[in-house]
Amino acid sequence: MSVLFELNDVSFGYKERRILHGISLILESGTFVGIIGPNGCGKTTLLDLLIRHRKPDGGTIRFRGKALEEMPRRALAREVALVPQHFYIDFPFTVKEVVMMGRYPFMGRFDTPSEADEDRVRDVMASTHTRRFSNRLVTELSGGERQRVVFARALAQDPDVLLLDEATSNMDIYHTLRLMKSAAQRVSKEKKTIIAVMQDINLAAAFCNVLVFMKNGSLVAHGPIRETLDSKILKAVFEVDSHVYYESFTQSMKVAFRQ
Repeated sequence: MSVLFELNDVSFGYKERRILHGISLILESGTFVGIIGPNGCGKTTLLDLLIRHRKPDGGTIRFRGKALEEMPRRALAREVALVPQHFYIDFPFTVKEVVMMGRYPFMGRFDTPSEADEDRVRDVMASTHTRRFSNRLVTELSGGERQRVVFARALAQDPDVLLLDEATSNMDIYHTLRLMKSAAQRVSKEKKTIIAVMQDINLAAAFCNVLVFMKNGSLVAHGPIRETLDSKILKAVFEVDSHVYYESFTQSMKVAFRQ
């Protein structure tokens, strides 16, 4: 593994409110990272900083040893893709056209998709179960279907780093597990990196190997899941009692919460 992102004393906020406070964190390549914390703790903002949708007002972020702010956006788009929690588009593009947008960082301004681009889009649409409505307008899809299309667009980009912002929140359990398994396989087989904001701790426990816990814009804990998925850390972050145990059916750690 090698250092992918290095955050040093990173802060971000607006005039009326601070969102992140002095985050120092190293994220390594070839890992499945789950970012976990209460609503409003800064998880999505952290992803926005990693993909340069926002700029920190304090501290530094480095990507593969280089200052992130100095990277050309097109170059960054070839390596990092984001699947947002909410995807809005008013123009009636077809599903295939939206997925093909993932190939734009690799195409010239006036280029048409190559055969390789078409093959890539066809493959990811098959793997995300979106190929059957490739000619439908994205504006006519359900929330879960639209989310799968955005996931497919990110996979079409074939990034080394995939950022997921509660990317399965609108999906049923079948497609959630299918896409999370696909993401995990990219880590294990292709040495890709997944950094995912997640609300479902048991889903994170099933697929992630590294956890980042946040609260009130600050880092609480970070490290391998066997060290950080702990009832004391969960109590500090969520203020609830829990029991962490190994579940043989899923062959993963599980968390039970006491009301």
